[in-house]
Amino acid sequence: MGYHSYLTDSHYLYHFDLRYEHRFDASDGKSSVYLYDSTSGTFFYSSPSFPFPYLYDFTLNTVLYYYPDPNNPGHHDTDGVRCFYNFATGQIITQ
Repeated sequence: MGYHSYLTDSHYLYHFDLRYEHRFDASDGKSSVYLYDSTSGTFFYSSPSFPFPYLYDFTLNTVLYYYPDPNNPGHHDTDGVRCFYNFATGQIITQ
């Protein structure tokens, strides 16, 4: 799921591109995870069968694709801006 580091509280992680995320185990035996994204105020879902950089956004009720940073391989945040492709609308969301 990209570069991240676990914090002292196992319910939180710091993702180097998404930033601070509250992590919830999906408890499905597949290593799936729900993330509360404090930047956008929404819940994301990711799993091995639905791998990052694809995220399901529960507020928008759609799949997003988190664009990679073309100047920094392995990362997605471009100069502090997060860019997602919204499959429902065909539009790019920036945060």
